[in-house]
Amino acid sequence: MSTSRFRLLYALLLLPVVIGGAQGGCKCKKVVPETETVVDTVKVEDALKVVSIEPSTVRPMIDQSGTVFGSGFKDGIKVDVGGKDATAVMRDSNTLRVKVPGLAEGEYDVTATNPDGTSSVLRRGYIVKGGIDDCKSFTVNFDYDKDKLRGDANQELGKRVTCLKQAGSINIAGHADERGTTEYNLALGQRRAETVKGYLTNAGITASKVKTVSYGEERPVDSGHDESAWAKNRRADVNATE
Repeated sequence: MSTSRFRLLYALLLLPVVIGGAQGGCKCKKVVPETETVVDTVKVEDALKVVSIEPSTVRPMIDQSGTVFGSGFKDGIKVDVGGKDATAVMRDSNTLRVKVPGLAEGEYDVTATNPDGTSSVLRRGYIVKGGIDDCKSFTVNFDYDKDKLRGDANQELGKRVTCLKQAGSINIAGHADERGTTEYNLALGQRRAETVKGYLTNAGITASKVKTVSYGEERPVDSGHDESAWAKNRRADVNATE
C-alpha cells in the first residue's frame, strides 16, 4: 500500500472521533461517588423506652408497688411518676420494680432516666382516681402447676360477676412463677386465663367481650425466689373497662 493511501485510510478512521468530539465531547460514563451511609450502631432492644406500668390505675394517696416494663434499663436507673421519685429496683433490662408514693387524683407521666442521662417518658401512663370499683381490677391466685380454680378464687369471682356484667370489656392476663421453661409457663398462664374466662362466661358474661393473654413468668409481682413470692406470681389478673 502506498504511503498516500495509508494516510487517507488513517484519516477516515479518525473522522468519527473528531466529529464526536465536536458534537459533545467524550461519551465516557461519569463516576458518581457513593453516598456515605451512617449506620446506627444502637440496637433497638438496647434503646431506653418505657412501655407500660402495672397497675396503671390506682386509688388516691396510697403508696403503690408496681412494675415498669420497657427496654434498655441500666443499673442505677431512676424513675419518677408525676415528678415524684418512685424507688426502682431493676429486675432485668426490661423490667423494674417500683414503689410509687401516694398521689392526688390525676393522670401522670412515668419517666425513666439512665445514669448516662438518657430518658424515656410514658405520657399520662399512671392514672390516679377515686371510686375505683374492686370488681374492675383484681387477682385470682392458683396452686403450683395448676390451672383449676381454688375455693377462694371461686368466691372472689362469684361476688364480682354482677358488677363485671356491666363492663364494656374484660381483659384477663395469666401468669406463672419462675419455675419451668418459658414455653411451659406461657401455656400454663394461658390455661389459667382461659379458666377464669370460662367461669365468667358460664356465669352469663358475653364471651366476645372477654379477652385473654398469657405472660408466663415474665411479669412477676414479686421478684423473690421462694414460695412466698411464687404463690403471688401464680395468678390471673382481671381488668375491666367501662
